[in-house]
Amino acid sequence: MSENSANNLFSASINQLINGFNDQKLCFVVPSYQRGYRWTDSQVERLLTDLYEFGTQKTGGNKLVGEFYCLQPIVVKKLTGDDVRKKLGNNYSIDSDTDYYEIVDGQQRMITVFILLKYILRDAEPYSIEFERDKDRKNVRHALLNSMDDRFNPATISANCADAHYFLETFKSISKWFVEYKNITKKNNLKSVMETILCDDTHVIWYELDSNADCYSIFKNINHGKIPLTDAELVKAMLLNSKNYASMWSVNAKIVKQEQDRYARLWDEIQKALSDDGMWSFITGGGNIEIPTNIDFIIRLIVKKSDPDYQDDADYKYFSYFEKKLAKATNKTEYIEGVFEDLKTTFRTIQDWYNYYELHNYIGFVLTYGVQKGAGARIKIIIDLISKYEKLSKTQFVDGLKAAIKKMFDRFTMDDINYEENREAVEKLLMLFNIEELNEIHEKFNFSVNNDVWSIEHIKAQHSEITQAKDRRAYLQQEKDSLTELKGATGNEELKNAIDGILPEINKLLKQPKDIDIAEGDFKSVAELIDKQIDGFDEYDMHKLGNLALISKNDNSSLSNKPFYQKREQINKWLKDSSKNIPHSTRKAFLKMYSPQEYALDFTRWRKSDFNDMFNRQREMLKDFIKV
Repeated sequence: MSENSANNLFSASINQLINGFNDQKLCFVVPSYQRGYRWTDSQVERLLTDLYEFGTQKTGGNKLVGEFYCLQPIVVKKLTGDDVRKKLGNNYSIDSDTDYYEIVDGQQRMITVFILLKYILRDAEPYSIEFERDKDRKNVRHALLNSMDDRFNPATISANCADAHYFLETFKSISKWFVEYKNITKKNNLKSVMETILCDDTHVIWYELDSNADCYSIFKNINHGKIPLTDAELVKAMLLNSKNYASMWSVNAKIVKQEQDRYARLWDEIQKALSDDGMWSFITGGGNIEIPTNIDFIIRLIVKKSDPDYQDDADYKYFSYFEKKLAKATNKTEYIEGVFEDLKTTFRTIQDWYNYYELHNYIGFVLTYGVQKGAGARIKIIIDLISKYEKLSKTQFVDGLKAAIKKMFDRFTMDDINYEENREAVEKLLMLFNIEELNEIHEKFNFSVNNDVWSIEHIKAQHSEITQAKDRRAYLQQEKDSLTELKGATGNEELKNAIDGILPEINKLLKQPKDIDIAEGDFKSVAELIDKQIDGFDEYDMHKLGNLALISKNDNSSLSNKPFYQKREQINKWLKDSSKNIPHSTRKAFLKMYSPQEYALDFTRWRKSDFNDMFNRQREMLKDFIKV
């Protein structure tokens, strides 16, 4: 994004902010468009506790915490003398030894750190802070902040504005935390310990805007989430920073701009592709991972691909990774080109997988079920797959995927796997059934199940799960309506006679007074008669593959224990809803597309003949993966 392109981007320690850059002290100017300071006691306590715990873990040798504690980025723009006077008044005395920066984002953190520094510093003063709102108020905010030190008594000060009130509350929170933690830790030198942690081991990411940047527009975009300052966005801004191209073509500005534009277009192309729901669900196994932005996933991927042992639990650890690599590079231009080339080739490989139906389906399956949940586990398996893909022919690669999937079902057979005992394996097998049917017609499975999980639907409902008395009555009424319709539609005399034998039993229970619950035993007896004599099911058949379909958990809950024809009606409605993802084989089951013509016309029930027809199709499609 051109409007927030970085003129300077790096991580800076708090000590660097105290001492300033290039022998110039720092002054942050808080513009009037910023909201007032509003940190709470809990936020202050959390920051101090996090800092202390970080320092303790680092001292204890825990390398996973990283080299420094990273606060969120601060976005600034350097001000000219005229800019300073415009914001702080013509009578403001500008210090020639100070560089002034408008703080576009991060003022809440920088004020909190300032108050903390005033409390703990012994031999130095922090950076300075001025407020545009103070222009006509005799510098009340600036004066109050500068008066704070470890001898400061907030009880003697009256807050003359909302900001002042919160400044004082933050100082009180800091004082309270130090008293409490001095008792907890038994450290008389706690201030000294925290000074080292804060000044030496705490960094901010300094994001300096171009001189022509519109600060107010950028402030609005950041605060409305339009410019996400994530690891990936910071990496992008750093790699596109013009200062990193100093050795390039004798700094030919036109050529540098062309290269920046080329890299930016590649980045935007990848970002746009990853925002596609199908692509994102494919590489993340359903889309259910927590990550700031989609392109952060690829950034993490290329880091772990080039440096598998890289470990760091700190915030903005990937920005830190690239910053260190760039600093060590003897030729920064070549290093940046290498990063974008790696980004491109990695993404093109994933794109190849996504576009070819068979690779898409098998890899998507592995990323859904072959790894633990979370971005890290999926990134690890993708790196392994990329390595194999580069070495093997496509046929060998696909065979390897199929062999890995087959191992998931080594201990099962088609006849013994069932919902009651092997629920997780059944879910995987149902997805694989969908995938094999789609491979047959060269189509891709939709792995999207955002904010949800896959689940298993019994096509013929389980009456054993109907435990409420009111639900028993409703179930029997639905079955009566279905059987009555079936009797009128069928020409099978044997079936008609069976229905005639069961309807009186149903009526007998339904005629009981509504204020009297239908007994569980009576209900179960009639329900089992229907299962066996009408539909041909026994209890074990209910839980085998021929009566099971894949569907999202939320949709499963909606279908509940409704009879087949009502489930079918609901599925048909969902098929017209673009927000729903009804798997291919689930749709076919409820449309009775596995049943021969004479049975397929009966849409009221799912009977043993339907079960057998679908089970035979499943057996045929899954024979390469499970013993049949």
